Formats: sequence, structure tokens, C-alpha cells
Amino acid sequence: RFVYDEDRDIVLGHEFVGEVIDHGPGCGDQFPVGSRVTAMPVRLVATGAGTQVIGQHPDAQGSFGELLVVSELLARVVPDGVPTDAVAVVDAFAVGEFYVGSSKITGGEIPIVIGAGAIGLSAVAALARRGIEPIIVTDRKPERLALAESFGDHVLVDADERSPFDVWREVAAEWGVATPAVVYECVGAAGL
Repeated sequence: RFVYDEDRDIVLGHEFVGEVIDHGPGCGDQFPVGSRVTAMPVRLVATGAGTQVIGQHPDAQGSFGELLVVSELLARVVPDGVPTDAVAVVDAFAVGEFYVGSSKITGGEIPIVIGAGAIGLSAVAALARRGIEPIIVTDRKPERLALAESFGDHVLVDADERSPFDVWREVAAEWGVATPAVVYECVGAAGL
């Protein structure tokens, strides 16, 4: 599903919303030309061949390009009045919701969210929605930490100044928590 080959070009862009300008072979009339749509960022390929992740496979070019091909089966019309920027982050927020739900975190556990980009913020939102507190959020960019703070009253850690694990130990002692940290790694950057 993911192919990174230095000899092949990839157009990045994994979250998107766009306007239907045409239909490929075998498509129905479910999405008239001019419809505003989004889709799961996966292309279905020939029967039995599986999937390709849009923007992360050279045969499934991403949304930073001028044109993008999406699978009709995975597309959805965007309702009138829904802001385009909100639709573009639905996939990212679904990822955070999925992983927080999968972790089965409960009250009395203290999470560390590593990275406050779209995926990290989606994890913070999913944790906050469940009433989990405190939430430790770490990043190197102050503007991202400020966004995390707007999701609730959390413990923010500049990764260039402190280790989030040192902060977790302090917070766990203050809250009387003896269980291990629940870590959501949402960035993949060395040093965070």
C-alpha cells in the first residue's frame, strides 16, 4: 500500500476535499460533475491486487497535485455549509480517534501525546472527549503546543527544553498514578 522508491516520483497529499471534474471507466452517476467530495485516502486497484495509499504510492498520486483520482466506492459528498478545511482533516481526526479507542485508556492513566500536528491533535481531542486528564503533549513548535492547549487544559512540554517522560513522572507522582504512561507517538521525528 505504501511505496517509496527513490527512482519514482510521488505527489504527496493525504488529506483532501475536491470537486468532481470527470468520471473514470465504470463509474456511476452517484457524484455529478461539480460535486464537492472527499474520500478515504486509499485507491482500490484491480480485483485481488489490494489498495494503494493516496499520496504515499507513486501510482496513487496525492492531493498536492492539480488532479487526483479517488475510488468512487470510498468517496462521500461533502454537505453544503461544511467548511472545506474541516473536511480536509477528517481523515487525520479519524486516525487519532481510532488509536485512542484501540488503546482502551481509562481514567487514572496519564497519556503522553508525542507530536502536536494533525494526528497528535486528533489524539488530544479524542482523549479530551473521553474525559482523560491530565494529557501531556510534547512538540518542538510553540504554535503547535498552543493549538493543543486550545483543546483543553493540558500539560505542554517543549521537547527541546524537557523530556516528556520526566514531566510524566512528576505529574504521575502529583496525581498518585502508579500505572505506566500511555504513549501516542504521532510524529515519527527523531528526538521527540
